[in-house]
Amino acid sequence: MPYYSAQCVKCSLEVEYFRHISEYDQVPTHCGQLMQRVIKAPQIIKDIEPYRAVAADVANGGKPPAIMSRREHREFLKRNNYSEIGSEIPQPKRRTELDSPITELRQAIRGALSNDSARKPRRRRRAGTA
Repeated sequence: MPYYSAQCVKCSLEVEYFRHISEYDQVPTHCGQLMQRVIKAPQIIKDIEPYRAVAADVANGGKPPAIMSRREHREFLKRNNYSEIGSEIPQPKRRTELDSPITELRQAIRGALSNDSARKPRRRRRAGTA
């Protein structure tokens, strides 16, 4: 996505923002009016450093390949059905009553008691005996 800069006409605040190329005309607002786009030199982002993969590659007969770019990295993962851990967007976990530690503890105690009572039948005392 392209990277843009804009400046507030009133207070001279400068912001940088990302927009999809189709949203080029959408400029942020500040101080109640549209900001003015600022033209800057393009930013060049370096690709990843070459590295030797730790995992085996089916295309190389099981040998770890030398990865030279992000494109090669993505292709390597896809070709071998690997997934990159840590790059996925974390989803917030919804806590339910079953997730609470107290409920889990109660369930564990009930389970232990039911397993314990299933193993050892209770002996009833007869009236008048000690």
